[in-house]
Amino acid sequence: MREYIYDRPFVEIEKFKDYDNEMCSHKISGDKNISFLRFITPGGYTITNHFNDWLELVYVISGKAEYSIKNRSFSVSEGDFIFVDYNTAHGYSTETGVEMECFHIKHEYLEQLIPLFDSSRICCNSADSLLPENDYGKLKENFLKMVKHFGNDNDLDIMGFHCYLFMLVYILIRDFTFKDGDYRKNQLKKSDNQIDIIIDYIHKHYNEQISLDVISEKFHLSSSYISRLFKEQLNIGYKDYLNKIRLNHAVYMLTNSTENIVDIANECGFPNNKSFIESFKTSYGMTPSAFRKNQKR
Repeated sequence: MREYIYDRPFVEIEKFKDYDNEMCSHKISGDKNISFLRFITPGGYTITNHFNDWLELVYVISGKAEYSIKNRSFSVSEGDFIFVDYNTAHGYSTETGVEMECFHIKHEYLEQLIPLFDSSRICCNSADSLLPENDYGKLKENFLKMVKHFGNDNDLDIMGFHCYLFMLVYILIRDFTFKDGDYRKNQLKKSDNQIDIIIDYIHKHYNEQISLDVISEKFHLSSSYISRLFKEQLNIGYKDYLNKIRLNHAVYMLTNSTENIVDIANECGFPNNKSFIESFKTSYGMTPSAFRKNQKR
């Protein structure tokens, strides 16, 4: 007999480290297998393409945004529902502002609860006009009930949350799973898998000296081929992408720590302090020291 262990309780987190506290409320389950986020972003806000090791269920409450998954972009608006598989490049940008709700669920946790679940065969995106027409009403209904029950941490609400999670996954498997023929035609291209693996490696080793030549040797691919992958699928060069990841971590450390600039440069993988300052000035229009002073003010 399989024993299911459900997360409890659901804990409110005061600040989600990657986002401004005024823009995002965050609640997470006791074992950190499920988290819920509510974003309220202003116009002109961008979350660049990134990867997560969890599945995402996204519901657009209001506003409009340009959403991207892998190398495809589409416009989302009020009422749209999107399923994002784990280790999949995705991001969004807004012109007029948008409010979204999102569940992050660890892939392994969902597979433990529902062994039949196979996320790689699911394609669910109400904003994607190229997908077959389907009824998203029941998905949205169960999602909103999950939100309601996730707001409380008593045993009855925890059980209710998982009941609606099971129903939502049931609908995904029943109505949004590729049939064998369609699945073979829509499987990820080899190059998509390669870029996923490389970017996952970058996110784990950004603080090391991982030049394009190092990556080329690591994955037995030519430097020119890797460069082309980044340009075609992420519209950015390898070096610029690595630099963005390092600068993101540097900004967080400048804002939330008292470490000196030299140590931050070293911990974020920059070859030297001069390189760090030049890169920072190019992206933010000021030195790291000036940025830290502004943040304190």
